[in-house]
Amino acid sequence: MDKECSLYIHVPFCKAKCYYCDFASFDNCDCYIKDYIESVVQEIALVSPKNVIKTIFIGGGTPSYINESYIYKVLDKVYSCCSVKNDAEITIESNPGTLNRDKLLTYKSIGINRLSMGVQSTNDNVLKKLGRIHTYKDFIDNFNLAREVGFRNISVDLMFGVPGQDENIWRQTLGDVVKISPEHVSAYSLTIEEGTKFGDMYQKGEISYVQDDIDRSMYHYAIDFLGQHGYHQYEISNFAKRYCECEHNKVYWNDECYIGIGLGAHSYFAGKRYNNTYDMNQYIKSVKRGIGPHENIEAISKTRDMSDYMILGLRLASGVSKKKFYERFNESLDLVYLVKIEDLKARGLIKCDADKVVLTKLGLDLANKVFVEFI
Repeated sequence: MDKECSLYIHVPFCKAKCYYCDFASFDNCDCYIKDYIESVVQEIALVSPKNVIKTIFIGGGTPSYINESYIYKVLDKVYSCCSVKNDAEITIESNPGTLNRDKLLTYKSIGINRLSMGVQSTNDNVLKKLGRIHTYKDFIDNFNLAREVGFRNISVDLMFGVPGQDENIWRQTLGDVVKISPEHVSAYSLTIEEGTKFGDMYQKGEISYVQDDIDRSMYHYAIDFLGQHGYHQYEISNFAKRYCECEHNKVYWNDECYIGIGLGAHSYFAGKRYNNTYDMNQYIKSVKRGIGPHENIEAISKTRDMSDYMILGLRLASGVSKKKFYERFNESLDLVYLVKIEDLKARGLIKCDADKVVLTKLGLDLANKVFVEFI
């Protein structure tokens, strides 16, 4: 068993559901907050892994929407039940407009040392089209307040390829963000998912995807612009200043073990992948009975594990190490995937050296076509 693992803790409550969001999150469900947090605390005690916890990520939903006392209670339980590294990276997701000084001070007091802010755009018209609850000013005010309180590791999430967002607006957003100098930037292309408001609008023909060439132009501009301003691209959609990469997300991309706590949270632990139920009432009921709310438990075969390792590792700019592959599986990466690698190289999607397999620039644009080859 791995000596270290990470914790993901899900808080599914929001002030309003964004038009593109297909995560396990809800608005108008505040009546569940108290019981839900009690269940999360109970699940932490139920799971309480013996492993040392090296990163914790509180995601959502909008964790900063709920009262800060609940976040304190959850992390206090983690510390009492688990062995958390002294230098553990502890992140909380937040939305501008939901933060205040008391919340930020409480987060600091309980050990949270990284703030992830879901900004998406600095253009108020784009924010309205996304269904966001905040304005650009709200973001700047909250960002400055976080700095005043003492947060020195702040990440900003941005979205491109949004209906109504042209390349000039995207460039302005990137320019606005680098001016305030967060430590980390995530830049994602909009995906329209079924079951979301955008999904319904897309089916009705009310919105459409941005043209591929414009979407790719926005992406390439972000890579170049952020690189020029001190943010190195270490993953397909993630950019960081030196020593500020997200250690928690690297756990996923390096195919290391993690435990998910809360509604719909996923885990990869002790050679198995599974998720918690997505049914709120079932989740609360199961945990209160002392039963793990797990579903879709799958023992991972060596073949599947190698596949996952390749797909996740190729997301990283550093690619997949042949040496580490051999150390983990006692197999040669070159031999296991000989035909696939030669084909992908011939198509210009990957490049290899003595120890690395990495995506090319074309491979970054067509990453899903690469990943499917390893399924």
